[in-house]
Amino acid sequence: MLKNHPKGLIPAALANMGERFGFYTMMAILTLFLMSKFNISGTEAGSLYSIFYGAIYILALVGGIIADRLRNYKGTIITGLIIMSVGYVLLSMPALITTQYIALAALLVIAFGNGLFKGNLQALVGQMYDNDEYRDKRDSGFQIFYMFINIGAMFAPFLATWVRNTFVKMQGFAYNADLPGLCHQYLDGKMSEEVISGRFTELATKVSGGVTPVDF
Repeated sequence: MLKNHPKGLIPAALANMGERFGFYTMMAILTLFLMSKFNISGTEAGSLYSIFYGAIYILALVGGIIADRLRNYKGTIITGLIIMSVGYVLLSMPALITTQYIALAALLVIAFGNGLFKGNLQALVGQMYDNDEYRDKRDSGFQIFYMFINIGAMFAPFLATWVRNTFVKMQGFAYNADLPGLCHQYLDGKMSEEVISGRFTELATKVSGGVTPVDF
């Protein structure tokens, strides 16, 4: 299948597969993270999600313009990877993400890095087939390239759920989706002692094996 294709095809496909894997893992849990972390409604979380997703497409155009101006596709792609990594690190550090607006800023950093990376990597793959030696393999080359992308995107949501459940269980806890809202009510002083005692006891008794439920 890979015979007579440029040597750079597989590294490019693997890079895009890894990026899509990380991206769709984050997208699978993004709205839940925003709602749990900042005690915002689904509508508000959806608005932030929409802004981020819109920025992904707008900044892809910006990334293409930058690469065309610089005439340095490889450098632009590597810079995009670095910027995306910085955005993911910022988003993963709870002490730094204190408001939803800082979280949105981290997401926009990711979106900008994605804009520098994704479209330009596809352009670079196309350039690999400009040589007469590979020109007739262009269609099959892009089929291979997108197959790797879809593999990364397909497994990401499943792994996100598995990691969450496995990590929580390893710590001796169990996940319950009701807890984020209850915890914010408690912290905001909006929950009476009777509700605290009754609701948390009810959640605890639903978990088998004496494991205590906890938000993750």
